[in-house]
Amino acid sequence: RNVYLLHSVLVHSGGVHGGHYYAYIRPTLEGDAWFKFDDERVTKETTQKATVEQFGGSDDDNYNHHHNNNNNNFTPPAHGGFRLAKFSNAYMLVYVRESDKDEILCNVDKEDILPHVRERLQREQEEKEKRRKEKQEAHLYTIIKVAMDRDIKAQIGTGFEDRTAAALAAGGGSNDMSADVSPGANNNSSRAIVSNPTTPASHTNEYFDLVDHEKVRHFRVQKQMTFNDFKQMVEKEMSIPVECQRYWMWAKRQNQTYRPSRPLTHEEESMAVALIRDSGTPRHEKTASGDLKLFLETPALVFGNSLHKGLPPPMREPLHTIVHDVANKRMEHLLFFKLYDPYTEMFTYVGRAFAHRDRPMSDLLPALWTFAGYPHGTPLLLFEEVKYEPVMIEEITLTQTLSEAQLEDGDIICYQRVPEVSTE
Repeated sequence: RNVYLLHSVLVHSGGVHGGHYYAYIRPTLEGDAWFKFDDERVTKETTQKATVEQFGGSDDDNYNHHHNNNNNNFTPPAHGGFRLAKFSNAYMLVYVRESDKDEILCNVDKEDILPHVRERLQREQEEKEKRRKEKQEAHLYTIIKVAMDRDIKAQIGTGFEDRTAAALAAGGGSNDMSADVSPGANNNSSRAIVSNPTTPASHTNEYFDLVDHEKVRHFRVQKQMTFNDFKQMVEKEMSIPVECQRYWMWAKRQNQTYRPSRPLTHEEESMAVALIRDSGTPRHEKTASGDLKLFLETPALVFGNSLHKGLPPPMREPLHTIVHDVANKRMEHLLFFKLYDPYTEMFTYVGRAFAHRDRPMSDLLPALWTFAGYPHGTPLLLFEEVKYEPVMIEEITLTQTLSEAQLEDGDIICYQRVPEVSTE
């Protein structure tokens, strides 16, 4: 005898011009267990929901159903008025012959699942377990976000490689960016050590500030790891020798800008990462995740040389010596430079430099010419980017010293060639 049992109900929700499909399926043909499969959502449903409520029919049928079930909240439609709309109903029923149910609804073994599906399920399970473990151990780890020149360059703009190539072709100076740019080569008080980014970046329309910390390299490390051990990790993963790494803390200023403020001291580098984060971040700036944001300063790079190809020879003065000058004497400040092209109306990040606070801004001109690939002697205009919401800049004269211009670590200098005045 052919006896069929209802296995699934396929439902369409919507109108004749479009809609949504889902299904109610019984995992077994015994009992009242039904599951609703609606895209990625699977929910357990009652037999009433899966069967009775999926019948089509008129509004009168709906009224009779509710009336028979003593639903006092149901109001029948008035004669000649609007009818109640029913937007979903079953369009196909799937049955299984009772005599074949054991063969059709057999147990599914691992071999019955296609290999690529098994692999995907395995990956999803591993990722789920990894997230669970990370969440469970989150209190043991912190995230260090390390920004570099190439990250700033990627945010601010492109075009640096073309200008530097032109400068070299024109003989516009040495390609050792550790050059002394002071008027007197032996005058240590006016020394400026410069360096340039060399990693290509895609075009961007973001010209203000320095970097988006969500787009820089992230390191997940144990809170008890010492910072010196972290530097070893960076050397291994980024091929930057430990002696060529110097890290700067970021600080939020009163005008809501976020800039590198000071280098880590030797004492801090011997501390645990968690202690550096807690001591270097004001309470009102700490996040729930406890991120530590740093700027990684590396020695001056040779034109055309990439960090991925190895670092050039060391700077003239070891990093630790400059750390002493900057951290203790506070006589030199780290400045960042953006070049503005008034003809294309484009900004480009071109480099950074240390400058003595008591020396005039004109001491930086050789570095700025080299950064831009301009001939030496090109007249320039300098401006400080104070903040960007709202945009605020202040012009800087070449005769001003850094202290007179109230410049400090992390300040941004925008400069451009003096526009030519047409005689026509």
